[in-house]
Amino acid sequence: MLYRYASFFPVIIYSSLCTSQHAAVGTFAVTSLMTGGIVHTVSAEMYSRQNYTDVDNATLSVMDDIGDRIPFEFRLRALIAITLCVGLWQLMMGIFRFGYFAVLLSDHLIKGFTTAAAFHVFSTQLKLVFGLHKIKEWHGPLKLIYFYYEFFSHLGSTHIPTLVFSLVCITVLYLTRVFVNQNPRVMKVIRFPVPIELLVIIFATLTSYEMELETSWGVETIYNIPTGLPSPVLPPFSMIPELLGRTFSLAIVASAILISLAKIFAAKRQYKIDCNQELIAAGLANIFGAFFLCIPVTGALARSALQESVGGSTQMVSLVSATIVLIVLVALGRFLEPLPRACLGCIIMVALINMLKGAMEIVRLWKVSLIDASIFMVTLLATLLLDVDFGLAIGVLYSLLVFAFRLQYGQLEVMGRLRGTKDEIMPIDEPKVDEIIGVKIFRLHGPLYSGNAESFVSKVRKAVLANEKAVSVSHALVPEPAAKKWIAMPGEFEEFAGQLVRRRYSQVPANLTRMRMQAGRSQSEATAEISHDSNAEAALVKRNLRRHSVAPISMTTFKTIKESTGSLKPIKETQLWVKEPIIETMEEALEEPLRAIIIDCSSVSFIDVVGSDALLRLARECSLEKGIRLILAACSGSVRDIMILSGFTKVVPAECFVKNVFTGLESLDLHKDY
Repeated sequence: MLYRYASFFPVIIYSSLCTSQHAAVGTFAVTSLMTGGIVHTVSAEMYSRQNYTDVDNATLSVMDDIGDRIPFEFRLRALIAITLCVGLWQLMMGIFRFGYFAVLLSDHLIKGFTTAAAFHVFSTQLKLVFGLHKIKEWHGPLKLIYFYYEFFSHLGSTHIPTLVFSLVCITVLYLTRVFVNQNPRVMKVIRFPVPIELLVIIFATLTSYEMELETSWGVETIYNIPTGLPSPVLPPFSMIPELLGRTFSLAIVASAILISLAKIFAAKRQYKIDCNQELIAAGLANIFGAFFLCIPVTGALARSALQESVGGSTQMVSLVSATIVLIVLVALGRFLEPLPRACLGCIIMVALINMLKGAMEIVRLWKVSLIDASIFMVTLLATLLLDVDFGLAIGVLYSLLVFAFRLQYGQLEVMGRLRGTKDEIMPIDEPKVDEIIGVKIFRLHGPLYSGNAESFVSKVRKAVLANEKAVSVSHALVPEPAAKKWIAMPGEFEEFAGQLVRRRYSQVPANLTRMRMQAGRSQSEATAEISHDSNAEAALVKRNLRRHSVAPISMTTFKTIKESTGSLKPIKETQLWVKEPIIETMEEALEEPLRAIIIDCSSVSFIDVVGSDALLRLARECSLEKGIRLILAACSGSVRDIMILSGFTKVVPAECFVKNVFTGLESLDLHKDY
């Protein structure tokens, strides 16, 4: 009886105040079981207080023995007080904007949760469809496993008339849904979806009445529908302080189920919901329902799926369904008594098919992100194997752990300059991007806080050590020639460039040196060969000679370069010249010590004191021990303020904060060599 009232009174309030266009409220198995447990405990305590002097000892000793002797009035008072407390919790969470925490319910978490919850509801209808009445009710963890063990154990006891009736209903419902209501060609002709669920209920009721399915064939029917509406009653407000603490977890589960259901339909239909308004609407619905003997309501999965499947696109469909419930409660209840219960189970099962198809989401998530796929699978499996409340809690906890892991191990990229450009900074892993000699550029994606500060600084230190080792190795590889001053003629330039590139970069193309050092080529042949060389090959040479006396401006045309004293001046059409001073040895060209570290902070969302202190220690190590400048580029205002307040500018001058990476390179006087 209380379940039927919950399908009318709270629905009116929620539908009038909510922002979801498809979610409907009603009873849900998990919240109903949680409510029943609290009702049993509270009503037993109330009963024991009236019948035993020592309340505490009595409560502990007879709680399990007096369950059947608790009067209905005690249970009813406890129930409406629980409904009121749940409504108060939801209302307070909505008023104080706790709906923000719905961001913890990511889309893939919600899809995994709702898919598993839909399977729970789907499974409960099987015993109605197969006419199995001896299956034991299971609750708690692993209940689906126990249920299906019982189900297959009793499968031989299937009631054949009920199964045949169910198969006919399922066939009619599914075929009409697929070939009529979801067929664009048919919908263009009939303009509105066929209310097949209503038609099936009408014909099933008439068939059951005419053929006497219950008496002649043993098909279970609804049998008794009480009529009339309850009179409003005042909830026992004196029980609120005692029950607020006990009902908090129930309110959280009910709110999470409702918001998850609303978000899944909003994502499917591409509109937005206000989670705080949803909490307010649900809270007021439960508070109003407490005055009319209603059980706490939450998102009704089967009801919402059914209303969406028949074409409902606004909350008007909920108001219409509530009106139908009112008519049934007041006048038509006795006319629906012959309706087979299996018919209702068939309608729910067919309506849940689309939600069960959500399991295929794992295929898309697996291709896009393994981490998001793991959140989906953990939530799905936890909800299936344990229960809806445990599954939701585990899914949220795992999602938080993944979020913390991503923050702690945020992506750190080494950046470089795109060949042929001056200010195009891109990740070094991208093609045609090279590191800038003497400079290390890092970009951190995410916040710099206590969870990842040490990891970030450690990676920067490793990069600095790697650069120092590379310089020391270059000293060992290059022999010490006799020091002499020389200027590069065209052939000498190419030979020097080839040697430098071969020692500095192990992956330089072999045809670079061969093409550039072949003797006896004519001017036109050399020009044609070099013009077909890739930009990568030219950039390798330019990059290594940039900071020395040999500076190529273009590699496309070679003309005769005449020697002059001290330096070379370009003649007409000459694309190559040498600047002063003239390099002394090849080893001088190979030595490339690290001059600066630039940290691109454009993707750093926030920084805490621990992150600021870690950067401060890094700045001291670089400037005092190694003579390396630390430059911070593109810091947001909040990040810069925290670092200044933490004393960062006492170690590093304020000029270390630059507008962008290119500005930092300009401050190092590197850009003019390009």
